[in-house]
Parts: sequence; structure tokens; C-alpha cells
Amino acid sequence: MKLLFPLECYDEQGRLIPPKALIICHLFLLRAFLVLVIALATRQSGNDILKLLYPLKSDFYLGLMLGIPPLLSLVIISYRQKLWKNNLYWPFNCCKPLLIISLIADLFIHLQQALGVQWAFSWLLALVLVGDLLWVLYLLNSRYLKGLFADWRLPNPQSQSE
Repeated sequence: MKLLFPLECYDEQGRLIPPKALIICHLFLLRAFLVLVIALATRQSGNDILKLLYPLKSDFYLGLMLGIPPLLSLVIISYRQKLWKNNLYWPFNCCKPLLIISLIADLFIHLQQALGVQWAFSWLLALVLVGDLLWVLYLLNSRYLKGLFADWRLPNPQSQSE
């Protein structure tokens, strides 16, 4: 059997390991949840942190809603061993589309915000827009991710031989 990727990309069962960039992409989309956790951890100044990063409460709630699909995708990736053990392979079909849909929705929301301030330059807005575009390109063009999700959708050869 010819390996498509270097040996260090595989785990003990012969499955591809998720790349760190995929986890960073999840964290990028979960930034509202991360801000919430930080705000809750700093009790007294938590409200100030939320007001600083999200002046409008609706933006914060929208960020939390946009974080639900990547959170679901991250849970699926985290529980992949248990899903394989129970012969559940279909959830892996959802991971990549959930991330792409969330990134595109995030991109449109931030474009709407840029339009709302009449395209006045903001570093935060610019970084988020560039980040959204780069992550969409990564998810669509990564050969490793295509191989990863294709590999995860297949039954484990070791479990069939037992």
C-alpha cells in the first residue's frame, strides 16, 4: 500500500491525523466563545472586555451563533475514535461544509459591517476579512484535508480484519 502523505501524518491505526491548521481554523471561528470564556474567567472586568471587543450586543450574539457549526465540527473531530468504533462515518461528511458555510457567513457579516461604517478602515475588520478569505481558500484547496476527510469516511481496515 502506497502512502499518500508522510508517515508522521498517520496515527497508530493508519488514519490521517488532523492538522494543527484545522484546529486553528476552528478557534478562529470560535473567537466569540473564546472571548466569552475569558470574560467569564475574569469576573469583575469581564463585562468591560465584552464591551471593548463587542460594542453591540447583537454582534456578540451573532458571533456565538456563527460559532455553533464549527463547535459541532470540532466535537465530531474530537470524538472521531468513538465514532469509528461505533461504525459511524457519515458525521465526517458534515465537518468541511460546516466550516465553509460558517466562514462564508462570517465573511458576509463582516462585509456588512464594513459597509455600515462606509468602508472606513479598521485593523480588526481587515484582519478578520483576510482571515476569512484565507481559511476558505485553505479549506477548499488543501490536498491534505481532502485526503483526511476521505480517509475518515472509510471503515477502518483493522476493525474489518478482526
